[in-house]
Amino acid sequence: MNKNRYIIGELQEFFAKNDSSKAINSISTIMNSIRIQSKVIGSVKNPNCKFTCLQVLQLLVLFPFFSIKNAANYSSSALGKMFVCHKDMFYRFMNDGNISWRRIIYSVFRQVYSRVKRRTTLKSDIRCVIFDDTDLPKTGFKTEKIGQVSSYPMSLFLDSTPLFSWFTEG
Repeated sequence: MNKNRYIIGELQEFFAKNDSSKAINSISTIMNSIRIQSKVIGSVKNPNCKFTCLQVLQLLVLFPFFSIKNAANYSSSALGKMFVCHKDMFYRFMNDGNISWRRIIYSVFRQVYSRVKRRTTLKSDIRCVIFDDTDLPKTGFKTEKIGQVSSYPMSLFLDSTPLFSWFTEG
């Protein structure tokens, strides 16, 4: 894997040769349309690292589409056979305090919203956007840390907080 190559492009090449599945084409079309700049991620990896921060983020986004429950299951998955790396890379990335998860989610949401807005024909539709940054304590060993935060109302340090965004058109 070359740092200058694009993970989604490599997936498209692989599936174009081996399978003409509509599902992977839909996933790659949407992911190709979302542009995340490295300054939005907020963290920089060493030049000798195998993957860039953006590539690690793209692999994490692909986890649900390849039925990967967590980073520990990555190496035995089909995606793990295409892009070989160890689970520690994902854990280090997810635990990096310099990564601005809120900026990433906001950037992705803005791009998806603009695509949906262009496709919507009726301008009078009711639209609702919900951003939820709920303080939930860690509930088990399978929970991945998204970021370390403090709950100011409760005066507690929490291990993780889920970040969600929803959009509905009525």
